[in-house]
Amino acid sequence: MKIEESFSNFYNEIHLENTSTFDSAIKSITKKLNEKYYSADDIDFETANSVIVGSIGRGTAIKNTSDVDMLFVLPWSVYYRFDNYTSNGQSALLQEIKSEICERYPRTDIKGDGQAVVIEFEKFSIDLVPAFENFDGSFEYPDSNNGGSWRNTNPIPEQNKSSSINASTNNNFVRLANMMRCWKDNEGFIFGGLLIDTLTCEFLENNGKYWESDFDEYIDILKDFLKFLSEKSEDSTIYALGSGQTVYDKGNGKYIKKAKTYYDKLNKNNSITELENIFISMFGNRFKKNMVESVSNYVIKSFMQQYNCDNTEEFIEDIFPINKLYTNHVVLYSIGNNKHRLRLLHQGNSRWRSQNRGFL
Repeated sequence: MKIEESFSNFYNEIHLENTSTFDSAIKSITKKLNEKYYSADDIDFETANSVIVGSIGRGTAIKNTSDVDMLFVLPWSVYYRFDNYTSNGQSALLQEIKSEICERYPRTDIKGDGQAVVIEFEKFSIDLVPAFENFDGSFEYPDSNNGGSWRNTNPIPEQNKSSSINASTNNNFVRLANMMRCWKDNEGFIFGGLLIDTLTCEFLENNGKYWESDFDEYIDILKDFLKFLSEKSEDSTIYALGSGQTVYDKGNGKYIKKAKTYYDKLNKNNSITELENIFISMFGNRFKKNMVESVSNYVIKSFMQQYNCDNTEEFIEDIFPINKLYTNHVVLYSIGNNKHRLRLLHQGNSRWRSQNRGFL
């Protein structure tokens, strides 16, 4: 296996280069809310007051990302109107935002979900959080749980820090954060995006020797990063890159145990074939199909040539966003004209959810 080319191809396979898939919906939602809450003629109604946050906002999302996190910044007069409610004005605010979006997308599944309005499109969803900008650049947002409250988030310094550490490390921040996301999706464990980015930033800040590294050093980088993760304590408090907000590990330290397992595997005198198998196990088919001059791909190619056949193998994760955290049930049903719709039913958070995922 050619290490440099294989990891370069793998990164190009998983990196989300642009948001064109989501842009039209984001602009449409932004325009609808600007028309409702603002009257100024000197703003672009399709872009003003909209802030993309989360992994996409930090530039660390990977392809097949199915969730877009978005803030819409409202006037403070709206905050005071709902803050004066005798009970749970936060829920009322979410319902008002939901009603506005329902006017724009009357046939789309839209629901208020604790802290956001979730708009379920066919191939992705937008988690829309109404927000109010403070003087320090942070945002207040509603939480309708437990009777309602206002909470604070500060994503802009996190985005700025992500951009600066990536520039300082020759793009290795984004490369490594992307690979960690592919790993957790393939393995199916909880490893939050902000936690991934914060730990990736901390690792690189403490390992300047990798700032100018290229893909030919990624076996060493991954081994050292997994060692760094494996030595974390489940009880330690982690503060987000840039903002210093507390980052909570909803996976209860599962990433620590997983990292220890893979570090132990890599910390041996492995043959090329053994390394290939480790990375295939860790990253899945998205790594396997991008390996250059690999033993496993050579065997497949030789078999195809011997029996004069083509390799038409396809993987569902190449077509639809799949996270092995969920138990998936696939149902194929007819909708006429010889077309079928693939419906994924997955169990998560003790409830069944159904998502339509395109035509086959």
